[in-house]
Amino acid sequence: MRRSALPPRTARPLPRLAAAATLTALVAAVAPVALGSAQTASAATQSANLLLNGNAETSQCSPGGWEETTVPGWNITSGDPVINCYGVPTGASTSTPGSPTKGTAYFQGGSRGSSEMTQVTDVSSAATAIDAGGVHATVSGWLGGVGSYNDAAAVTITYRNASGTSLGTSTIGPALATDRGNTTEFVQRSTTGAVPAGTRSILTTVDFTMTGTQNDGMADDLSLTLDTPITAPTLTVPASSVPGYDHVFFVMMENNNYSASSNTKDGGAGVIGNSSAPYINNTLVPMGSLLTNYHANTHNSDPNYEAIAFGNSYGRSANAVGGNNSNCITSTSCTATNNGLGDNLDAAGKSWKEYIQTQTSNCQTTSSGQYENDDAPFYYAAKMKNDNAYCQAHWQPLPRLLNTDLASAATTPAFVWADADSCNDMEDCGIAAGDTWLSQTLPTIFNSPAWTQQKSLLIVSWDEDGANSPGGFGPGQTNQVATIVVGSQGTVKAGYQDANRYDHYSTARVIDSALGLPAMTNNDKWATPYNEVFTGTQSTGNTVTVTDPGNQTATAGTAVSSLQLAGSDSASGQTLTWSATGLPAGLSISSSGLISGTPTTAGTSTVNVTATDGTGASGSASFTWTVASSGTAYQVPIANPGAETGSCGTGGGGYPAQGWTATSNLPQQVCYGAPTYPTTAQGPQAPATPGNAFFDGGPYASSQMTQTVDVSSESTQIATGTLPYNLSGWLGGYSTQGDKVGVVATFLDASGTSLGTATLAPVTPAMRGNATELLNEQATGTVPVGTVSVKFTASFTRSAGTDDDGYLDDLGMSFGS
Repeated sequence: MRRSALPPRTARPLPRLAAAATLTALVAAVAPVALGSAQTASAATQSANLLLNGNAETSQCSPGGWEETTVPGWNITSGDPVINCYGVPTGASTSTPGSPTKGTAYFQGGSRGSSEMTQVTDVSSAATAIDAGGVHATVSGWLGGVGSYNDAAAVTITYRNASGTSLGTSTIGPALATDRGNTTEFVQRSTTGAVPAGTRSILTTVDFTMTGTQNDGMADDLSLTLDTPITAPTLTVPASSVPGYDHVFFVMMENNNYSASSNTKDGGAGVIGNSSAPYINNTLVPMGSLLTNYHANTHNSDPNYEAIAFGNSYGRSANAVGGNNSNCITSTSCTATNNGLGDNLDAAGKSWKEYIQTQTSNCQTTSSGQYENDDAPFYYAAKMKNDNAYCQAHWQPLPRLLNTDLASAATTPAFVWADADSCNDMEDCGIAAGDTWLSQTLPTIFNSPAWTQQKSLLIVSWDEDGANSPGGFGPGQTNQVATIVVGSQGTVKAGYQDANRYDHYSTARVIDSALGLPAMTNNDKWATPYNEVFTGTQSTGNTVTVTDPGNQTATAGTAVSSLQLAGSDSASGQTLTWSATGLPAGLSISSSGLISGTPTTAGTSTVNVTATDGTGASGSASFTWTVASSGTAYQVPIANPGAETGSCGTGGGGYPAQGWTATSNLPQQVCYGAPTYPTTAQGPQAPATPGNAFFDGGPYASSQMTQTVDVSSESTQIATGTLPYNLSGWLGGYSTQGDKVGVVATFLDASGTSLGTATLAPVTPAMRGNATELLNEQATGTVPVGTVSVKFTASFTRSAGTDDDGYLDDLGMSFGS
């Protein structure tokens, strides 16, 4: 019997897909479409795969991992999902069980925490059939992970009407370690559901969740099909509207965060907004355009240089298997294996040079003093290593540029890579030293004939983030860096901020386009150039119009009613991609134009929203957003605190808990009123509400789930040492059975070290009067000084029977009275 003192009850397995491809595919978490029942689509009318690059084969895959790649066809909306080669040492090999049609590459979650990528599919060509009913969509894919790690991928499709409003969703995955038998493999997941009437586009979102220091969630052969005729999209190279230039100057600085808040781990002051960088912030940024969502590719320095100079970083990150081989410029084994920027400039008959401060001789391959021989990357090229005369002509001390070559436009190379030494590049001597060097060096370029008489472009970027030393990998390590673009002859917008996501491959693409060069690899070929910063370059004639949403108001600490932006394009068939600058802290915008979140700080912000189509044409609108002070306690924004996100089980089982990371087995979501489970009358009571669902421990002896929530927005109040907290939740169990759940909230500092805990102890059967019931439990105290995040851990334990009937609902924590 399940319980010795109670009537037997049917075991509750987690939902599974009937067509699992392997015996290890034990669990498939499927969030069915809210509209229509699942059906099997007719193979006779099944469309082609509507996802672009769903198999990751259009790419320059990484052979070593731990580095960014361009991901053609997809928009990266968080983290750094990448394309790895099968055979990468820390991931899937060619023999890893998976899709029978797999190629040479697969998607992986990256190395900076959880990550996400999306793409939008236009299905308006099937509008008549969809609106008549009976059209079904099938989403499928091979989802996997590494060994016993619970890093995983899940795919969600969202049906949207013409204005972008959601009409329903379907989800496959994740495939956790238990689903894979704790082995490295891919398992197939698939679901079919009715397409809601009114659907005009489908948003596909791939979420990679991370539990360690590298996101090993994996996906391959992703597919979206409809069982009706439809025009399939075609993968095209992102359009470039970068104008042609006579000269491009590139300056690489070192090892500093974009801003004080861009890296939550190392505490670096960052460059943007830093009073130690007055020239950058008060002169250079107003002169040109600032890329506010730009990311370096990996650590350490050299692979980032190579991304721009060769369109490739060759798997040589600091964490690559075999040790730190990222800085190996003089080694013949590290010679570039493809044509780089220098090779393509030579082939086009264009001049180029790299110059470094405190370099004492041409082609100086030995470091000395503050001079580092790898501060410019072109010696990785075979021709530089094998032809000393060629190297002498192309690698020279910086004074040669400033005192001689800039004297006339004719002697100024078409491409210039200029670097400070290791003191003035901000690595050894800090931000102020680098800012001073830029203030003394760049005016010579701005006053040169090449700048004043011809079209010239300047790009200033940082190789990687960090606090004057290389940043790291894992959550909070965003690798976001500042990049500033300035153009002569009014070719670049002044004082402009571009919030689209870019990386070093985007810079390579811009240089290619500016100088009329071919791509070096698939990384720069498929990279998105920063078209938005250039003036008067649209050649398509498209007109993008953004509807002014009007001035907005909100209250600090209260989630906003999601604002869906709207726009139109004079050209048919165009998908608009949205970005925004000036959003109040706590709010974000999706690529589809949905602004959501919880504002954290009172004040009025001027928001600029921009919609860009596939040709690079864009339109903008500006409005104000006023955030009022809440006057109430700060509510820690726990994701899915009451099991209301996603689906809940109504019969013989539950659905995996959403918004939480399962660290042991799979806690699940169960609907109130499911047979032999609590009813709403036995759940949270007024003034609380039980909603529709609660968490339980699933069919395991024990299970556990966690999530870590950033509370750094409250740092000022926390620093007083007097900020009170209240941890609350509804905990319970089944009748006389001793199954239970306990909750621990751990206060963490910036390094992830515990500063203290708050605990909700399990509710015993005696406390419940041996009744099936959830009771409110609370814990109070003072938030420890230095707290930047809170980790919540819910641990479920079974005492008898086959299922863990510890129940949890409406978990919450507030700061302040």
